[in-house]
Amino acid sequence: MAVIALCAFAAWTAPAYSDPVKVRAATQDGYGRLVFNWPRPVPYTARMQGNRLVVQFGRPIEADVGPAVRALRKYLSAGQISADGRSVAFTAVGSFGINDFNLGNAVVVDIVENVPTAAEPVAEPKPEAPKTAAVAAPAPAQAAKP
Repeated sequence: MAVIALCAFAAWTAPAYSDPVKVRAATQDGYGRLVFNWPRPVPYTARMQGNRLVVQFGRPIEADVGPAVRALRKYLSAGQISADGRSVAFTAVGSFGINDFNLGNAVVVDIVENVPTAAEPVAEPKPEAPKTAAVAAPAPAQAAKP
């Protein structure tokens, strides 16, 4: 009976199965990119909450996010996987926006610079004046000779 109780306790306290995920990161011109390479597709959400980037997954993740944070130190100062393994929270070093998408088994999150704020509206392009072609005036007609 003690063995059954011990097995039940172990199953109850054991974390849910987590997928090993390789996390890559790189800076590009005007943004930083995080790529979570899963063994199979996973549902996810990504959002900025104040100065935190939170990526939630449909399954627990097992990963080392430290190298990604170091690669994106221009954008991030820390990263931590939640206790249940279903989300990763990164601390942003500034005010950024994000673009995210999935590509097969990969979840891609771009941390975008220069996001306009309410105090900094986006300037709309000014319409150009219509271009008209210059038309040469017709040459005066010569009088007919008698």
